[in-house]
Amino acid sequence: MPSHEPTKRELTLVEVSPRDGLQSIKEVLSDDIKVKFILDLIASGHKNIEVGSFVSPKIIPQMANTESIIQKVRQHTHVKDLNLIALVGNEKGLERAMNCELNTVAFVMSSSESFNKKNFGSSRNDSLKAYLKMSNRARKNGLSIRLYMSTINKCPYEGNITREQFGQISKKSIESIQPDQFVLSDTTGSLKPKEITELIHQSFDFITIDKIGLHLHDPYGIAMCHIKEALDVGIRIFDMSAAGLGGCPNAPFSTGNIASEELIHFIEQSGFQTGIDLKQHIHATRELISNFEFKSISKAFHNSLLVLNEGEP
Repeated sequence: MPSHEPTKRELTLVEVSPRDGLQSIKEVLSDDIKVKFILDLIASGHKNIEVGSFVSPKIIPQMANTESIIQKVRQHTHVKDLNLIALVGNEKGLERAMNCELNTVAFVMSSSESFNKKNFGSSRNDSLKAYLKMSNRARKNGLSIRLYMSTINKCPYEGNITREQFGQISKKSIESIQPDQFVLSDTTGSLKPKEITELIHQSFDFITIDKIGLHLHDPYGIAMCHIKEALDVGIRIFDMSAAGLGGCPNAPFSTGNIASEELIHFIEQSGFQTGIDLKQHIHATRELISNFEFKSISKAFHNSLLVLNEGEP
């Protein structure tokens, strides 16, 4: 049985705003704006950044130039251990990803058949067959693999997801793809703190604790409760989004991930080191959001500005 003892206090914080956040706005930002934002995040200490996605530009035009973004970021920074991540949806996307200086590709599966079809136009079995082939190619090209398991608790189309549904597809996906990270994704933000603990413990049957992460959309402002529960259990991988930017196009009313500012502050107050300069991170985020209209900006970000006496963005 996989180990489920927490083995370290080091954290892996993954900043997803350049992908999950920027895909939520109507404007298609220029390469220069995106690159500057990512470089500013790196300068503030971020080492794990989801920089974009390789999906059809007809579906998500905001992510059309991910290759160019990666190339320009690499040209302007030489930070050691920088992990650039991109979401990949199909073989064509993988081809694009393998031609970049990318470190990690991310695949998305769903506990819900309906949501999987809505997101990628295929059944879960068909997605899994494609990911198996893609994961083998990705590894041969030196890429690590993240596997997001979305709608782990509730689907916008099917309603509640049973533990049996979650367990069956998670086990099958992990055994097939053998991901380096398995990321529990609360797409609708409907989880209760007790439930995230149950799902984590259930995941121990399939994968070791050091590979389990959380990706928490936060429409109700309770994701931090899940973070605390997960830290106590021993989870050390967390996704976050600057100013809470983001949302899922196929999950109505979904907002962005837990705000980076809130998570970084909480983590450091809990005795962990993040290596991220929070003030510098806030400046970088403020510069971006002051020029564009986002669906939601977290209260935590506004509060961070006030604490730093920066005023409203």
